[in-house]
Amino acid sequence: MKYRLFSIPQGEETLRLQHLLIGFYLSLKNKKDVSIGDFGGANGYMYDWLKFYNSEINIKYKVFETIEISKAYNLHSKKIGVEFLDINQFDKFKFDLVKISSVLQYTEKWLEVLKSSLNNAPHVLLMRVPLIDQLNHEFLIQHTNTGLYGKSSSSWPIILFSKNKFIAQLKQHSEIQFSGIDYEESFPFNGKKYFMSTFLLESKLCTSPNRSTSIND
Repeated sequence: MKYRLFSIPQGEETLRLQHLLIGFYLSLKNKKDVSIGDFGGANGYMYDWLKFYNSEINIKYKVFETIEISKAYNLHSKKIGVEFLDINQFDKFKFDLVKISSVLQYTEKWLEVLKSSLNNAPHVLLMRVPLIDQLNHEFLIQHTNTGLYGKSSSSWPIILFSKNKFIAQLKQHSEIQFSGIDYEESFPFNGKKYFMSTFLLESKLCTSPNRSTSIND
């Protein structure tokens, strides 16, 4: 019996999944052997989504997380088909595609992460990015009232990016090949409802071959 993280029954596709597949197909085209780096990818569930629809493609998938998370999940890496690594090792690797989903807004040095990603891969897929119609980025504290986080009264810093400023910063280091809005995931700001955004970037910084290499490969 094949070990799977997730199954996706037909008819239950989401916009998040569609954006993932669009970014995958546009950046990798018809390659049969590809490498993907998932920065802050938690348990690597999007690998399972990609394999579900692309079983004929050999996908080398590395997730970069905190030491605690990467050690915990790496115990099952062979069964899952995903390698989990310390996030501090991210710059040691080169990929065909780097994916960053719902991470930049929780990262203090988010622009450094973006530049590193564009150095490490010819294409970067940004997903679930919160953009607002403001002149400048907004730095807030996020609270939640649901699930385990709600029970523990957890909170954490979050950045809501100025749409114009964020896109201008993207264009300094990349070309935007695709952009989309995820109308299934929203957030409030100043009494207005906003939706998460997706961007597929073609790097102006990456000069390395489109292969996964490192001192450990």
